[in-house]
Amino acid sequence: MRAALTTLAILVAVSATACGGGGKSAPSLPVSPATPAGGNTASASIKLVIPNAGTTASAARKPAFVSPGTNGAAVTTYAHSDTQHQSPLATTLTDVSSGSGACTAGAGSRTCTISITAPAGSDDFAFVLYDMAPVNGAIPAAAHILGTAGVTQTIAVSTTNTINAAINGVIVGLSGQAALVPLAADGTAHAVGLTIAPTDFGNNAIVAGTSNAPFANPITVTLTESGGTGNAALQLNGGASATQVVVSKATDTVQVVYNGQGSPGYQAGVALTAPPAAGSSGATENAVIKPVLFVSNPTVFYAAAPAQVKTYPQGRHVLLISEPSAAAGTTYSATPSGCTNILTPGTVVGSGTNASLLVVGGTAISTSGCKLAISDGTTTFNIAVSNTLRAFGTPTFLHEYATGSTEPFNIVTGADGNLWFSEESTTVPSLSVIKPDGTGYTTHALNGFGRAQGVSLGGDGNVWVGDGNTNLIAKVTTAGATTTFASQTSPALNYNAPGLDGLTWFAEADGNLIGNLSTTGTLHEITVPNGGQADGITLGPDGAIWFADTLESKIGRVAGGTATEFAATTPIQPRIMAAGADGAVWFTEITDVGRMSTSGVLTEYPMGGSAAGFNNHIIPGPDGAMWFTDCGNSAIGRITTDGSGTVTEYTIPTTNATPVGITVGPDGNLWFTEALHGIIGVLQI
Repeated sequence: MRAALTTLAILVAVSATACGGGGKSAPSLPVSPATPAGGNTASASIKLVIPNAGTTASAARKPAFVSPGTNGAAVTTYAHSDTQHQSPLATTLTDVSSGSGACTAGAGSRTCTISITAPAGSDDFAFVLYDMAPVNGAIPAAAHILGTAGVTQTIAVSTTNTINAAINGVIVGLSGQAALVPLAADGTAHAVGLTIAPTDFGNNAIVAGTSNAPFANPITVTLTESGGTGNAALQLNGGASATQVVVSKATDTVQVVYNGQGSPGYQAGVALTAPPAAGSSGATENAVIKPVLFVSNPTVFYAAAPAQVKTYPQGRHVLLISEPSAAAGTTYSATPSGCTNILTPGTVVGSGTNASLLVVGGTAISTSGCKLAISDGTTTFNIAVSNTLRAFGTPTFLHEYATGSTEPFNIVTGADGNLWFSEESTTVPSLSVIKPDGTGYTTHALNGFGRAQGVSLGGDGNVWVGDGNTNLIAKVTTAGATTTFASQTSPALNYNAPGLDGLTWFAEADGNLIGNLSTTGTLHEITVPNGGQADGITLGPDGAIWFADTLESKIGRVAGGTATEFAATTPIQPRIMAAGADGAVWFTEITDVGRMSTSGVLTEYPMGGSAAGFNNHIIPGPDGAMWFTDCGNSAIGRITTDGSGTVTEYTIPTTNATPVGITVGPDGNLWFTEALHGIIGVLQI
């Protein structure tokens, strides 16, 4: 990535004078001298300072710049009353090349004297500079015009007449490299920096002089947008925003102002065009502004503006990094500052133009002071973070969407802001999706699967789904593209979770293993101690992987490639796990809910009147409490994390709803599956 510049000054100003001053455009010139119409005449002497090739502009212009490629000069006189310049009075062609008798060599330049005869009174003088000297009294047909000028001046007899003319450079090339400009889509306005360098026929840079002369062919700058509109505009000389401006003289400057918005795929293009003039074919150049986007799954955990991360305690989110200008192999790092117990980033997965990062909310509440620095090794973007909780009311069942699905099981909010859920039907095991308004039900068949179960949002922004009957695990993009991997044994993927290391972790119940997969399918497996049976699995508040050993009634922890287990003080059958806002790991049992601190202290909370229930999945809610599905009582349960373990249950309207999976949806509400009815429900909290 090249560092984003703070201003955009298009350096297209050029002026050249014989002796300094202003001027106007020159008409076309004849190549042979004409005779004055008679009357009193006078002589005028013009001095032209021509820099040697390779001489810096500051040393060459005294007082302004002339192309170092200049070898011939033509000056034509017209009566000022000849407004259309139809009748030239005289034309002087002068060889001003190096070694010409009309020139005297100096340090870094040569000074050439041009003499012309003009009638007394008000006259118009037209100047043309060529890249070739006159031959046999004529400018060769192959010569190119480097600059033109026109000036009106009163000529007096019996005195020295000085003619001032500002040369208008003829732009033939725009030698600045076509640019790809990266900027952070962070909701903050940026002025994009580009430098455009016009050149003449000799590929000499046309640089700024002091006379503020207009160009012979002014540059039109046009801005276009794709993938969105209204995010960028042009400003000429600090004026009003527009989509097209004209750079016509030396002092003009242009800025492209980008508002820091845009979704993936957005870009702005800037086209510069100098039209044909004075025998030139003109010139064009293009620049592209492709924002570096930091886009999350668009849930309530993120503000509307990209790159403003809003998380809730223990929330897990995928931050997608899109840098269109990054070179292949570019790697990224994520460093939090002021984020203790507020946010923890994982390892960035991927490289080059696209990467992703798992972000995990902490247990502390903070609205300011926490920043996440994303760096590609050259440029660092600081992303603001806050995790303010929203207000909550009385839980209300909003909708039950009949999808037509067969046995919806687990559910998760995808990086596209839609709801993704597994259909564990042994007939057509699938991963399906609906939109937050309940429409757009789409099914993606999982070929080779026997029973689709566990679903998680991976650190790569894809949805990962496991098969409870075989050893298959699938990675599914938000576009529905599926890649299937295999573990050694059947993974009971009720039952998977993204780790801070960018890997997807899962439990293999049949093989007593804890496995993980990289985004490219590299498999690693760890043995569960004592021949246990790993079931539910989660990323813990301490950054380790925690799992439920249902067979041994223990809670396990994986860190540093080793699995350890904590012995239970009472008989338990832990099932599904989730990290809580209180910094502990919570899990469901058949009829109870349990809590284990990261140091191994176990607490169990009996369900009381709901003892006949069959608790299933559990998640941290945006209100700081833990929410779970009570399959036996067809209810959604809530348990506080304040130490009291107060349980409240909310009965689902549909009889025998059999809720299984549950997740926090893109609207901040709780979305759950009703396995026996093919229904996706929504509980507003």
